[in-house]
Amino acid sequence: MEKLLFHLSIVAINCYAIWYDQQYIEVPLARADAFVHLPMKGRSIFFTMWCFLAQTLYFAVSAINDIFGTDEESPKKIPLIRSIRDVIFTTLALPASMYVTTVFWSIYAIDRELILPSEMDKAFPSWLNHLLHTTVLLFTLIEMHISPHTYPSRKMGVFIVTSFSYIYFVWMMYVYYETSTWVYPLFDVLNWPTRIFFCLSTVISSAVMYYLGEKLNAAVWSDETPKEKVF
Repeated sequence: MEKLLFHLSIVAINCYAIWYDQQYIEVPLARADAFVHLPMKGRSIFFTMWCFLAQTLYFAVSAINDIFGTDEESPKKIPLIRSIRDVIFTTLALPASMYVTTVFWSIYAIDRELILPSEMDKAFPSWLNHLLHTTVLLFTLIEMHISPHTYPSRKMGVFIVTSFSYIYFVWMMYVYYETSTWVYPLFDVLNWPTRIFFCLSTVISSAVMYYLGEKLNAAVWSDETPKEKVF
């Protein structure tokens, strides 16, 4: 019951954050006008939002698994809903949250104007910023410690996590093609070779994050998780 309440609480918090953003946040940046016609008032252009939605989906599926599936450490047979939950966690929710929190706060520490211009502070509350960029990893790490997860095959896991990053960058390039505006101010100060390098390094980083997540999970649960691959 405690896990179900935890999962439902995260879903409620995340849904409230999305609702609040869509209802009350108007981005006070000139470049934002180029994106408002896109889904979610243009928020769909940010990888942070992709990560946030993936995490919300994960906790919603986890709540369903709490009710209809199983969270045993070594079940005789892994239910389909748990297999789906584990794939979402291992290939999307965990590596994406690790990437978002690490990269966002690293760039913020170097020069926040490249990632979150100071003029955004007037319209973008700090609690929402931390939900999107800080607790997204905190909640996921807590989940790692309270729920066992079975990883898919390494080949399948790396394929899913890198495809997720690749699809995002294809979307970002499409947005630039349609609006002649880069999603992130960072890309304004880069040239094409460094932009391509940044995108490729991010795709590679996603695979590294997946590998780190796999090792962390193994360290937390040792030999207690089932050996059967979910897919």
